[in-house]
Amino acid sequence: MSRPKERPERNSVRPKNRNVRGAQNSLAPHTRWARANQAEWQRAETERRLRLRHLTRQIHPLGARPLYEMILELDRGADLHETLERYGAIAKYASFVKDLGGDRLDHQLHVVDGCER
Repeated sequence: MSRPKERPERNSVRPKNRNVRGAQNSLAPHTRWARANQAEWQRAETERRLRLRHLTRQIHPLGARPLYEMILELDRGADLHETLERYGAIAKYASFVKDLGGDRLDHQLHVVDGCER
C-alpha cells in the first residue's frame, strides 16, 4: 500500500523558484508590465542624460555671452530641450562667434541705490 504524500503546512514557507524565467513568467501580468515600463523608462532617462551631456559639451565653447542669452530665454519660459538643441546646432560656429567677440559679456554694471553707475 502506498503512503499518502505529505502536504506542507499552511503556514510553511514555499521554496523560492531558482529558475529566473519561470519566476518571471509566474509574476502577475501587471508586475511584468511594471517591470517592462521601468526598464523602458530607465533606457529613456539614460538617453536623455547622454543627450544633455552632449549638448552641454557643444554649448560650453560658445562662451559666456551665448550662455547668458540662452539662460535669458529659459528664464522667459522657453522650452529647455528645444533651446538646448538650437544652441547646440550653432556650436559649430563657436570660432566665428569668438572672432567677432560674441563670446564675451559686456562690462559689469553696478547698481547703487537703484541707480546705474
